[in-house]
This record gives sequence, C-alpha cells and structure tokens, in this order.
Amino acid sequence: MIALAKTQLKQAAELFQQAHMLARDCKGDEEVALLIEHGLGRLAACKKSWPEAISRLRNVCEGAQRLQNRYLQAHSFLEMAGVLQHSGQYAAANHYCLQAQALARQEDYHLLLAHSEILLGDLLMTQGQVAQALAHYREGCSLSALTEAQTHLQARQRLIEGLSSVSQGFGKRSEKFCQQQKQITGSSLLEGQADEGL
Repeated sequence: MIALAKTQLKQAAELFQQAHMLARDCKGDEEVALLIEHGLGRLAACKKSWPEAISRLRNVCEGAQRLQNRYLQAHSFLEMAGVLQHSGQYAAANHYCLQAQALARQEDYHLLLAHSEILLGDLLMTQGQVAQALAHYREGCSLSALTEAQTHLQARQRLIEGLSSVSQGFGKRSEKFCQQQKQITGSSLLEGQADEGL
C-alpha cells in the first residue's frame, strides 16, 4: 500500500500480485484475500481501468458485508463511489456514497464520514448544485478538523474553490471543476488514507 500511496504503480502491481499468489497458495483467510482485492481495485483506479476497479471493489463490498467487517465495508463502499464518480456514473456513485456514510455514522468512523461529505460535495458540484455542495464541504471540514490534517485541508480547498465559483460565475467554474475531477487519479481516498493500513 505504501508503493501505491506514493504512486509507484509498477512496484505496487508487482507486490499485490505476489501477495495475491501467496494468499491463494496458502489458502489464507478471506479477509486477507479481500484486502488484496481491495488493493488491486485501488491500483486499477490509479491506472483509470474503471471496469476492473469496479469489478474488484464490488467483490470487496460483497465480501466485507458477508464477513460483517463494517470498516472494510464502509471503506470499500466509499472507494466504489469514487471510482463510479470518475467513470461518470454519478447516480450509482451517490448510492454507494450514501451507504458508506450511513455505516460510518453508525460506527463513528469520523474520517470515512469526512471523506463521504467531500465526495457528496463533489457529486453535487458536477450537477451544478453549488449551495448543497458547499454545505457538504463545510461538514467535511468540521468532521476532519480533529481527525486527519490532509483530509481537513482537502475539504477546505474544495470549500474555497466552491465559494470562488459563486463569485466568478458558476458556468466557467463548473466546467473547470469537471475537468479537474477527471484529472484526479483514483478516488479522493487515495490522498489521505495511507496511514490507515488499507
């Protein structure tokens, strides 16, 4: 995961493949296999291989639900939402994001909740719903202020960009925002979760 977080994609791919073969040969437990699948899904997202990323993350969502691993389930729902957003499937992205948010609220996963607010803000911004997007960015700022600095900065940056769009006129800003979102590799979670071990 460290290689993936540093965007050393070739090295990350080799390490994940080795881990995948070891887990298969040793008939390791399902949770280990799911974590490897999760990593491979994130790697596919970094390469913008959206169908592969969606397929792998869907496996993780289903497996985490089966194992009742609530954190992995919420985390993989949020990763799936990010991948669906980048592939242009906004309604499906919103659905997964809301599922992740509900789980994160139930279990008090504040950092995942903050990320879900940022992603909901991004989804609303792409639809031109600036006021609602800003409300989600503010909530993301509030939730992340005491938990994780990078997420807090990310939420503040989105909030500032959103406010500037109001003053500069939404038409130009909306187009710029959509272009910036297309340039983001993988999901926004990749930026701030190297420390979480997933």
